[in-house]
Amino acid sequence: LDRQHAPENSNRHGLETVAVTCSWIEITRNGNLAMNQQSYEGSRLPTKVVTRYRLPKPTSYSISFRSVVCLILAMFSCLVITMWVSLPSMIQCSDKVQSDFSMPRWIQRRRVRPPVSVNVVPSNLTLSRDSPLIFVGGVPRSGTTLFRAMLDAHPDVRCGEETRIVPRLLFMRQRWLNDPREKERLVNAGVTETIINDAMASFILEIIAKHGEPANRICDKDPLALKSMDYLSTVFPNAKFVLLLRDGRAVANSIIQRKVRIQGVDSNSFEAALTFWHNACRVMYYYCRDLKERCVTVRYEELVRFPSIEMKRVLQFLNISWNSAVLHHEKAIGQPGGVSLSQLEPSYKQVQEPIYTKSLRAWEKNIPHDMSRSKMYSVAPLLKELGYV
Repeated sequence: LDRQHAPENSNRHGLETVAVTCSWIEITRNGNLAMNQQSYEGSRLPTKVVTRYRLPKPTSYSISFRSVVCLILAMFSCLVITMWVSLPSMIQCSDKVQSDFSMPRWIQRRRVRPPVSVNVVPSNLTLSRDSPLIFVGGVPRSGTTLFRAMLDAHPDVRCGEETRIVPRLLFMRQRWLNDPREKERLVNAGVTETIINDAMASFILEIIAKHGEPANRICDKDPLALKSMDYLSTVFPNAKFVLLLRDGRAVANSIIQRKVRIQGVDSNSFEAALTFWHNACRVMYYYCRDLKERCVTVRYEELVRFPSIEMKRVLQFLNISWNSAVLHHEKAIGQPGGVSLSQLEPSYKQVQEPIYTKSLRAWEKNIPHDMSRSKMYSVAPLLKELGYV
């Protein structure tokens, strides 16, 4: 560099060098400043003795005024929303300490209130194990949903949808008692059959009493729960049972056509479905026959052809006054105090229609060719016993 032309505080190529007459400052490798002085002759500086280092350019961040304002407004908005949501709860907690706290009306409207449940048993109706409960059941696809809807249309009765948990609970109890080793373990643990019965009764009663709207007579419709009819009749001594019966061939055909899933049953095999009907229906039918005055059978074929006669007979058996609303259940669907249906039930669309008879003989055209009449009676002897010939 020429001494006469060396600029002060030059920033050429990112280098920072201060040149004073016959003196210069270096930035060493470790970042320190070093002062060097030397006398020179001539008009040029010995540049070879100067070690130059390229300095990293400092990073600069520029924040506009608009960005700062937007950030402040966003933080303020979050604070306001948080206070708006939490203020009613804070005031509700403070009410426990200071009962005379007065709130503005806009806060009172937003004040957190406990949810109001419609599934509350009326104060004038006390449910217990001695209550006159109603259990409706039968083999699936035997008309249990239709009958339940007709009974549900009565203003004094509430059945509601299938709980699905009641038959599973009954099956679990039966499995415990059928296993000698498990039963012995329960006894040794102090869990006697009396304790199990009390717990089961309380649980079942809680489920069927509160899973729907309150009514004077509470009903439960879980089809296969009646396989434990003998046990239910003991736990609930004043309960009555309604067993739906239908031709097993029609049931098997309906299971296949509607693709109803039943554990342990091949829903594509007519023989498997008919065998399932025979085994399940036989247990429930024999229990019902033994209970006599506490159980009544209703044949699906008679119910759809003579609904008035059948419903009057059943209501009389249940000690419930006659009401013609049971003959027009479709008008009560979705109405307050009427019939509630679950869209997940296989019969959801069918039950929404008025009572019809078109499905009585629909099964005849779908019988497999390898299922002769004699084979059907061999697979399901209960067909002849019930008169389905």
